[in-house]
Amino acid sequence: MSNRTKILAPIAAFAFLLAVQTPSLAEIIKLTGDLTGAEEVPPTTAAGSGSFNGSYDTTTKKLSWTISYLNLTGPVTRADFHGPADIGEQGSIKIGVDGSHSPIEGFATLTERSEKPLDKALLSGKFYVNLHTLAHPNGEIRGQIHTEN
Repeated sequence: MSNRTKILAPIAAFAFLLAVQTPSLAEIIKLTGDLTGAEEVPPTTAAGSGSFNGSYDTTTKKLSWTISYLNLTGPVTRADFHGPADIGEQGSIKIGVDGSHSPIEGFATLTERSEKPLDKALLSGKFYVNLHTLAHPNGEIRGQIHTEN
């Protein structure tokens, strides 16, 4: 075996291992949404409003969020993420959160709870945030979650 072969063989093997073993890079996707009574099903005339800002890590499947709200008819009695559902549709509760104060900050790992992957529903705009009050037990304000443009 020549000296050149002795040097190049380990380099080639190392390059091959790098190519095969290189992990895919995580993508952090920014998410946003506006919460209003008009997005509720059926719509409410409540003057409250809110916003959702979050991110989703495609590798860890971690959804992180900050939800802010103001001018609701009373304290939030329940806050949750629903899906899959388009605007005007109702989805089942996927994540419940403590909405007793604004802003609501938190995170959850999206697990496979059904035949449809939750991350696909989230990233295709089929998740929404719903804030409930005593005056509006089915939801006072709601906001569809979208990827940030």
